[in-house]
Amino acid sequence: MVLEEEAIRFEIIVMDSLSDNIEKFNEILLTSVDKTITEVLSPEVCAAFYAHLRGKYNITRDEIPYRLDSLYKILDEIFGPKPARTIERQIAKHLCAEFNIHFVDAPDSTLQRYVHKAKQLGR
Repeated sequence: MVLEEEAIRFEIIVMDSLSDNIEKFNEILLTSVDKTITEVLSPEVCAAFYAHLRGKYNITRDEIPYRLDSLYKILDEIFGPKPARTIERQIAKHLCAEFNIHFVDAPDSTLQRYVHKAKQLGR
């Protein structure tokens, strides 16, 4: 019985730790999105962008880490493919900088791939 209770406590601690790490990573990703849109466009455009996400697509800022595929499609729809790609790369650069990861601009890479790599290397 004691061993079983210890195993359950350990599992809870591990799950809490994983949850905390995911939340921290997501906040760093969201900060990278904020910085990019603010620097590339302006703080006003950043605020309008999030309002547009909520209003037209029913996506909140906090949902972005789970909707990266939608984020690119929306950026593409709003700004066009080349600017969307530029914004996507800048987000990836900011994210890599936060984790002290060397950013490599791969022509075929997507924000989803950069985020996946940052999760792997940023641990």
